[in-house]
Amino acid sequence: MTPAVLLYLGAPAVLYLITFMTPAFGWPLAGALVLLLWRAMRSGDGDGGPRPPTLFAAAWSLPVLALMGFGTDHFNWDWIKHWALLNTLEAQTWPVQLTLQGEPAFLRFYLGAYLVPAGLAYLTGWSIVGCTAVWYGLGLALAFEGLGRGAGRLASLVIPLFLTMGGADGWMQTLLRPEDRPISFTGFHHEWWANTLLDHPLQYSAPLSQLLWVPHQALPCLLFVGLLLRLRRPADIGPTVLATGLLALWSPYVLIGASVLLAAQLLEPPDLRHALRHPSLATTSCGVFAAVFVGLMAWTLSHQVPQGGLCLDCVGERLTRPGAYVLFLAVELAIPALILRGRLVQNATSVAALAILTLLPWTAGSVPDAAMRISMPPLVYLFARSALHITQLAPRRLAPAVMAVATLSGPTAWGEATFHLEGGARHAALPAHDPLAARSYVVWARRSDYAVTEFFDICGWKWRPQYFSSTPAPTWPGLPTTPSSR
Repeated sequence: MTPAVLLYLGAPAVLYLITFMTPAFGWPLAGALVLLLWRAMRSGDGDGGPRPPTLFAAAWSLPVLALMGFGTDHFNWDWIKHWALLNTLEAQTWPVQLTLQGEPAFLRFYLGAYLVPAGLAYLTGWSIVGCTAVWYGLGLALAFEGLGRGAGRLASLVIPLFLTMGGADGWMQTLLRPEDRPISFTGFHHEWWANTLLDHPLQYSAPLSQLLWVPHQALPCLLFVGLLLRLRRPADIGPTVLATGLLALWSPYVLIGASVLLAAQLLEPPDLRHALRHPSLATTSCGVFAAVFVGLMAWTLSHQVPQGGLCLDCVGERLTRPGAYVLFLAVELAIPALILRGRLVQNATSVAALAILTLLPWTAGSVPDAAMRISMPPLVYLFARSALHITQLAPRRLAPAVMAVATLSGPTAWGEATFHLEGGARHAALPAHDPLAARSYVVWARRSDYAVTEFFDICGWKWRPQYFSSTPAPTWPGLPTTPSSR
């Protein structure tokens, strides 16, 4: 499975290096990556441990794809952006240069999830919707298979348990509602419950919510965690380091959280530490490429990057009113705490995950993306460990553990699933002044042919700097002087 994961994460990087980067360094790096991927395929997968059958993992990808919108024909608010970027990449020459509001605009967003389906649609003439469904479905199948490895006889239980896990957001959202405006668990997106207690937006997304709203970041996160859970042998170091570096094209925020977990995992077992002190040529090659690629993407994506993701100056003031933040952490981390208990601090990787999740709320900025996405790898890691641990329990302890998950986080997952099935209808039925009637809940992507200008018209032009710079990134080749106005 490791070679398949590397191919999935690496294919967009090869395309990006060839088409978006200056050939002087983009093409040699693309060649080096192809050689590393070829070697990974020749080496095969050294982990023959138990895992869910591939068909079972693929089968679980189908309901998730359906909830995304491929089965209902309506996609949540974030998919207006997804379709706009996919359509732009399919229609425009790479690297993409447009004219927005009369000014040149250069697409410098992280594009790992978009390049393959857009390129496939362009080359074949197939529907962008079909190409995206196939690409995301493949990623889901690989992710679910990777997360379930090592589960033994109850491997089939890992995926549904994992997708049910999250915080007790459903309970908190309903309990914190005004008495004259009650809501139920069903049909509501409960993830923003903490906004009623804090003066800034804050959310730790459950795995199902991550996949339905931001699959472009959730899929690489799940694939990384699947590799991390199996990082036990020196031979696993190179592929896992390479996969971590490739995250820079998929999600820099996920890369930050993943890098901390990887470092913790590598520094604890003696055999891995020894392998780091005396690395093989294969491990060194993967590490050098990963470092160069991360540096290159940092140079590219930091060009005119907007601010506001973190607020380090806010920590002191927030420490004077810790109650809401402590409650937030208790609600979001209840499942790992109850399931893993003392095992939660028995290995360095879990401790690192807890440290990240504990620190982020105090440093979150006015734009919630950084805290939401940096938190994804540690959350997914702890939920995956919890799901795997449940499958290894004795029968008499298995049922209470499953019931605890269903009771605490089941309402959150159920609300998210029914929210997507109903297309946000219950949010739309609330009074217009209700916070749960905000546009992000009630405006849905009911078509797939959005252009970039429509995306900004609907979601707000304030988001333009997050996706487009006014001048080309320093790593790009020379561009024509007459950009498209699409």
